[in-house]
This record gives sequence, C-alpha cells and structure tokens, in this order.
Amino acid sequence: MRRIYLDYAATTPTHPDVVRSMLPYFTESFGNPSSIYGCGQDAKEAVEAARASVAALIGARDEEIVFMSIRIRAITSSPRPLSTTPSWKPATFWKRRGSR
Repeated sequence: MRRIYLDYAATTPTHPDVVRSMLPYFTESFGNPSSIYGCGQDAKEAVEAARASVAALIGARDEEIVFMSIRIRAITSSPRPLSTTPSWKPATFWKRRGSR
C-alpha cells in the first residue's frame, strides 16, 4: 500500500537536489556560521552564497534575504506579518477563491 503524507504543516520532504547540495554541510563541512573558527567561516561563506543565489532568483538585494530556522519566527519577525496582511486573513483569502 502506498503511503500518503498529509501533515505538511509539520514537515515536508526535501527535494533530492537540495539534499545533494546540503550533504557536505551535514557530514564534513559543518560549523557555526557565527563563529570565528575556520569551519564556521566556511559555513558562513556557504550561507552568504545561498543568500546571494536566492536574492538573484527573486530580484532582491542580498541583505533583504533572511534565513530563519522556524516558520513562526519568520512570520512574527517579518516587517508586515502574514497574519496582518489583508490577502491572508481567512475571510478575505477564502472569499477571493469563492469558497467557505
């Protein structure tokens, strides 16, 4: 029987390309990017390269890209949290889609 995972609010599968890209940082080149040590500075360079890549992809400046470890921190730390954005309020969101 094929399993179907429905709890994407908790976690999601990682795309194989992402796993391949991240594997060296999980196994050999790991370090705290905030540290002054060599392995940490290597990690910092990788984070900054990823930041530049994401910025280029969406037409943003590098300093506009902030990586967060958890979703709720990202939502509450944004300049205008999604919860206060009119298009994301449930009544408006569903009304625009003609349901609920």
